[in-house]
Amino acid sequence: MVPTVFDLDADVESAVVAAVRDRAPGQSVLHALRDHMVHTRTAVRTDDPTFVLVESTPALRDYARRMWLRHEETLAATLAEAAGLAPDASAVTGLARFALEAPSIARASEDPPRTMRDLLALLEGGWATTPLARGGDRSGQGG
Repeated sequence: MVPTVFDLDADVESAVVAAVRDRAPGQSVLHALRDHMVHTRTAVRTDDPTFVLVESTPALRDYARRMWLRHEETLAATLAEAAGLAPDASAVTGLARFALEAPSIARASEDPPRTMRDLLALLEGGWATTPLARGGDRSGQGG
């Protein structure tokens, strides 16, 4: 059987789970996830023929995105376990979804590793740390 570009999906999910479960003592879940994403999801060479094929073919690009986002439930369960929350808690489901969306935003930037770090920092610190929280409310009512 000829391997395909999507054959390593189970390995990808195992690596995301391991990044959270096997993090260094004292390292937060988000820092472990950030480090994993920076090293694995932003390190893809954009001149790699497989990457070029997938990114230039809408059906393959959509399929790759769906394959990546399939890990949301497993990541949410892993995050819930680490935080002592229910696996269906909206906080862990949202965090898993946002974290899995971050690589596509990062890859489109001029500095993917920095963008990935910024996005995960935003998830960690929340909107309260951004200029949007300080000046984004146009109603005059405050946040």
